[in-house]
Amino acid sequence: MKLPPHPLRLLAGPLSLTLLAVVLLSARLAAQTPDPHGEQVFFSIDDESLPWRDNLHLTLERPQKYKGNPVLNAGPQGSVDANGALLYGTVLQESGKFRMWYIAQPQPDPRYPENTAPNYRPVAYAESADGKHWDKPNLGLVEFCGNKNNNIVSVEPADHPFARPNDFVSVLRDDDEPDPARRYKMVYIAYLPLLKHSTAVRCVSPDGLRWKLASTEEFTKGHFENTSLVKFDGLYYVTGQNLGRAGGHLADGQDASRAMTAFFSPDFQHWSNGRALCFFRSGYEQKPESFGQELHMGAGLWNRGNVLVGFYGRWYGDHIDVNDPAKKKISFLYDLKLDLGLVVSNDAIHYREPVPNFIEASPGADDQWDARALLQSQAFCNTDTETYIWYSNWNTRNPAHPEPLPGPRQPVPFAIGLLTMRRDGFGYLSKHLTELPKKNGSFQRTDTGASVLSRTVTLPFAAKLILNVDQVSTEAPFEVALVDDAEQPLPGFAPVQVTQSGVRVPVTIGDHGIPAGLKFRVRVKWPEGEANPRFYALYFQPQ
Repeated sequence: MKLPPHPLRLLAGPLSLTLLAVVLLSARLAAQTPDPHGEQVFFSIDDESLPWRDNLHLTLERPQKYKGNPVLNAGPQGSVDANGALLYGTVLQESGKFRMWYIAQPQPDPRYPENTAPNYRPVAYAESADGKHWDKPNLGLVEFCGNKNNNIVSVEPADHPFARPNDFVSVLRDDDEPDPARRYKMVYIAYLPLLKHSTAVRCVSPDGLRWKLASTEEFTKGHFENTSLVKFDGLYYVTGQNLGRAGGHLADGQDASRAMTAFFSPDFQHWSNGRALCFFRSGYEQKPESFGQELHMGAGLWNRGNVLVGFYGRWYGDHIDVNDPAKKKISFLYDLKLDLGLVVSNDAIHYREPVPNFIEASPGADDQWDARALLQSQAFCNTDTETYIWYSNWNTRNPAHPEPLPGPRQPVPFAIGLLTMRRDGFGYLSKHLTELPKKNGSFQRTDTGASVLSRTVTLPFAAKLILNVDQVSTEAPFEVALVDDAEQPLPGFAPVQVTQSGVRVPVTIGDHGIPAGLKFRVRVKWPEGEANPRFYALYFQPQ
C-alpha cells in the first residue's frame, strides 16, 4: 500500500532497463493523448458526422478481454475494498500515467459500524504506468477502521451527509477552469437515509485526491443515480439512471423502469431545472420494474471533443430467478444478467446505437470472475495502437447482505477488468456490394464503387487530415478529397490516394493542409471491383 519510489531514483538498480522502458512508454502515452479541445474525430459509427454513404455498410467490432484480467482485485479482509474494487468509476490518462477512481466496498465490521455501513462505499484511488498493472497508494488522508493506511480520497467537510459516497464516481479534469482549486470535478452518488433516495453530489479538488463539497444543495429533485460527468460545448453534463417513478419515463409518460437521463450546468454550481431523456433500450416493452429489458446506469462516456462514445448497461430482468424462495432470500436480483452496448452522441443530450442491440461485451462463463453481469465505467483511453476500456463484474448470486467480520467476505468480490481493441476501432465502413450480379434484373446497382461524404465542416484551426484505415494498398487505395456541396474538389485541393494502412495515417492534401475557416466536406472513395479496404475514422488534427 506504500507509494513506490519515483522510477528515476531506481534507474541505477538492476531493474533499470525495465523501469526506463516504463518511463518511455508513459511519456509516449501522454504525448499521444487526443486533445478534446482541439482534434476532431469523425467515427464510422457516427452517422451525423458522416451521413452520406453509397454502397457501404457498418461492421461493429467487439473489444477483447485482456488475458491477465482482472487487473485490479479486491483487497484482503479488513481493507477498505475487501468485498470489492468496483469500477463504477473513472480512468484518466495524464502526466504519463493512468489514474483511477473507483468505489471501494468494505466488509461490514461490527467494531466500526460508521466506516462499514451498507450506505457508505468510499471513493478509492489507484495508479498504473501501463493500464494493466495497478498500485493502490497509501494516501494517508482518511481514517478507516482505526487508521489512515489506505487509498481513500478525502471529502470535506467530512461530517456532512453528502461526504459519504455510496455509488458511481465520475471525475473530470477541467483544464479550462481558471481556479486551480477547482481543476478536478467529481460527481458521485450518495444515499440520503432520511429522504430514502440517492442523489448526485458535486465536489472540486486541486489534485484529484483532496476534495471539497462544491454544494450541499440537492439539484436532482429526488432519486437520481449519476454515471458520467463530461464538459461538452462549454456546458457540464451529468448523465445517469432514473427509475420510472422518479423521472425515468418516456415522452408519452410510459414508465421506462430504468432509462438514461441528464442534467446540465453552465458553471458546475447551477443546474438545469429539468432533465433530458437521453436514451432507453431499443424495442422496450413495459414490464414491472427490474423484470424487463432495461437500461442500467446510463452510459459510461468518452468525450472526444466533438462527439461522445459510450458503453451502456443492458439489463435482462427476465433472467432473475423469482421462483426459488432460497435464491430470493440470497438476493432479489439473483441471476440477473447484464451485458454492455454501444451509444454515440453529437450533443451530449441525445444518444443512439450505431447498430441496435449490438453487444460490445458479454459476461464470462459461470466459473469465471466476470460471470453473469458486467458494469460500465467512464474509463476509455488510447495508447499508440490500442484503445483500453475498463469494466467491472457483478456476480448477481452474491448475497445482497454481506456477512460481517469475522465471517467470510463475498464469494465473488467486485474486481476490475480491461478490454482492448484497435485504436478507435469501434467499427468500420466497407463496401456492401463488391461485384455485380451475373444475371441482369430489375432494381440493381450498375457499379461497385462506394463512398462516404461528411457533413459540412468549418474548422476554427488549421488542420492536418489523418485516417484510421485497414487493408489499404496500392492495389486497393482510398481516394480522399475536400469537396463542395456539389462534390466538386475545392480549388487547390486535388484528390489524393491513400495506399497505407494504419491507425494514424497522415493525408497530404493541399499545399499547407486545411486552413482555418475553410468550408468543405470530406469525401472518401473506395476502389471499384472486389478490393474492399476498411475505414474506421478520420481526424482533423490542429497544426
